[in-house]
Formats: sequence, C-alpha cells, structure tokens
Amino acid sequence: MKIADVRTVVVGNPWKNWIFVVVETDEGMVGVGEATGGSETQPRVAAIEEIKHLVIGMDPRNIHEIFHKLYLSAFIRVTPAMAGIEMACWTFWVSRLVCRCTGCWAERCESASGCMRTAGIRVSIRRRVLPKSVGGCCEG
Repeated sequence: MKIADVRTVVVGNPWKNWIFVVVETDEGMVGVGEATGGSETQPRVAAIEEIKHLVIGMDPRNIHEIFHKLYLSAFIRVTPAMAGIEMACWTFWVSRLVCRCTGCWAERCESASGCMRTAGIRVSIRRRVLPKSVGGCCEG
C-alpha cells in the first residue's frame, strides 16, 4: 500500500473554515485528518500542497517514518499540515486493526459488550475507509 495522493477539502463556516486532509492510497483506501487552526485557511492549504510530494509513494501505515521525514523538512518544527497528514494516516491503522479475515473485531466487540455501538466507529470504517475489495467480515 502506497500513498497515491494528498488533497485538502475546505468546509466553510461563518466563524472559521475547517481544513480536512484527505490521503488516498493506490489500493483505493482513504484517510481523513484535520489541519484547522485559527482563521488562516489559504496558508495552511498551501503548506499541505508544499509538503505532499514528500509523502506520496510512502506506506501510510509507517506513521513514524512519515512524521520524521516531515519533521525534518520543516526544520524540526511541528506544523498543522504535518498533523493533518499524520491524523489521516492513523485511519489506515484503525482499519487494519478492525478488519480481520477471520471476522470483524467490531462485530465481536459490539455483540460482546456494546462498547462500539454508540460511537459509530464500525459504520464509518466500513463505509468510508475500507475498499470494496475487502470481502467477508467488512461488508454491510
């Protein structure tokens, strides 16, 4: 799995804009992070555009390597653009932990203790993150 594209989606709001970072892989999976902060919209979008070439082609599940590369490129400083990309990459870890070929962990957890019933995690992971090619336990 490799990162194929990094893009931003700006959602307007009367008091500030929300900036979401969308990381797409070559396998069709999508991760979403957030780089909102203050009233600076265009500078943050431009910052993401400036650093996205550094992560394209990397494995999104190797978060430490991605963050370290971005950290060094920003002259040892953490930026909201880095945080948004990192947050989006964590989506791939969640999908890896939840979906197993032997059965869906979310299903077992929900039926056993109900811990995921109210959070809506199972629904969002199944419908928005996992590719349609993942069969069996993650359909529905």
